[in-house]
Amino acid sequence: KIIGGNLHGYNEPSSAKMLFRAFCKCECQPWPNESLRCSFQDLSERLHRLLVDCWISLVENGVEDQQSRPHSLEDRFCPLDFFLYNAKDSSVVNCSEHVDRGLLIAVCLSDIPGLEVRLSGQASFLCPEEEVFLLEREV
Repeated sequence: KIIGGNLHGYNEPSSAKMLFRAFCKCECQPWPNESLRCSFQDLSERLHRLLVDCWISLVENGVEDQQSRPHSLEDRFCPLDFFLYNAKDSSVVNCSEHVDRGLLIAVCLSDIPGLEVRLSGQASFLCPEEEVFLLEREV
């Protein structure tokens, strides 16, 4: 469903990728059921608290500027996206090289070969499965 130029709800952008995008505070947001809506709302609030806690730590350590405060959950342009990549079909290219931008990105380690994440503030990428220790030091 497209609302105000933004995708809301379920979408299948390719045969290899499924997406559910939720604008949790938007009254127009489609939900398959009430249980999913409640779970998303709870998760988005917990993730936002985590984001704010991380931001406060970065400000206190002089890494981040106070002016860069994360948007609130009330901001309708800040969705919670869930992607599911089909890595089981070897005939499908899962995705081309791209950068997923967001305020907070959680990457579930998987069997997708070559999945890389960009180190914040740097021009370098790393493969989480091979370099988990770097992620632990960066966080």
